[in-house]
Amino acid sequence: MLKDKKVIVVMPAYNAAQTLRKTYNEVMAQGIVDLVVLVDDRSRDETVSIAKELPNTKVYAHKKIWVTAPIKSHVINWQLRRAAISLL
Repeated sequence: MLKDKKVIVVMPAYNAAQTLRKTYNEVMAQGIVDLVVLVDDRSRDETVSIAKELPNTKVYAHKKIWVTAPIKSHVINWQLRRAAISLL
């Protein structure tokens, strides 16, 4: 929490198995993050299974690859609304 506000970090990921734990640990080491939302873009490695093991993490795996940034933004916002998470 930061000033009584919940802090949520959205992490897009694609084939991030080798770096995911390190990135997660660095984010959580900030001491203010309440939740990490990992949005996986159809990784072909173990990204999703690793992410599911991380505490305070919600994982959303796309069913198809989204290529453009505006579509990614739209999908992330849709996923957050679906999860009933408010962004501050």
